[in-house]
Amino acid sequence: MRVGYLGPTGTHSHVAAKQFKQMLRQHNTADSVALFPMATFTQLLHDVEAQAIELACVPIENALEGSVNEVIDNLALYRDELAIVGDFVIPIRHALIRTVSARDGIQFIHSHPHVWNQCRQTIYDLLGHDVTYISTSSSAEAIRALNAQDASHAALGTLEAAEHHGLDIVMEDCSAHNKNATRFLLIAHKDTNPLADWAIDTLPRKTSYCFAFREDEAGILIKGLKVLADANLNMTKIESRPTKQALGAYMFLVDVEGDVPQAVEAEFKTHCSFLKILGRYPVFGLIEAPTPSTTQPAHH
Repeated sequence: MRVGYLGPTGTHSHVAAKQFKQMLRQHNTADSVALFPMATFTQLLHDVEAQAIELACVPIENALEGSVNEVIDNLALYRDELAIVGDFVIPIRHALIRTVSARDGIQFIHSHPHVWNQCRQTIYDLLGHDVTYISTSSSAEAIRALNAQDASHAALGTLEAAEHHGLDIVMEDCSAHNKNATRFLLIAHKDTNPLADWAIDTLPRKTSYCFAFREDEAGILIKGLKVLADANLNMTKIESRPTKQALGAYMFLVDVEGDVPQAVEAEFKTHCSFLKILGRYPVFGLIEAPTPSTTQPAHH
């Protein structure tokens, strides 16, 4: 099975794809899984739709930064041959990485802006002074930049990226938010689900929809969602996105626990101008990476 992820090596998406492959070992299929880095989410999902690869492992929402709009728009608007076939969650840890393990002398820190926002207070508490922040396009790019810098430079990234580039860890997790996590989707071509033969009948399930309403009127969202509530179906997520057709034109995306009965789905559809089923799929839950031995900073 060919599984694509947003590269390069050492991104959180790479970590998630590796954890997914590890999970497959429970089903004796891990040896047949090959991981492929891609440059963008759009290219990755295009390759799944074209059946150049069997599965995409993509982030859909982060506990701190919210939804990944490029993935949502591809699923909802641009690609009709894809289906969500599973989801899982991984904890997110941001390591402080350097060419040496000591924290003395750090003056510059390379980081993606979102990661920097999550870690800057911890960095200040650790170092006891301000540093110059250098913005990068990704955490993996921040790590790669260290190889061309002296020891006054450090970066925020994954433990896997540090290992890949032969760098040292100053602090294994310096996020100020210890509940940070990202939910990942497993996406396949709708006609060829590579997970269909798994023995996963005991797992919880979820159904994801994208829809818009026929008319813009007071209470229309409540009327539509009441169909789900009356059927005792619990929504785990709801959000709106522009349809890109006109200013003020929105579609909605919802995740519902379980498999929605066809009769309920049909009644719900009567309220909609369109209803797209993004997937009916198993929920694998939290997949923990190996726990770091410590999150304490290195000694001077």
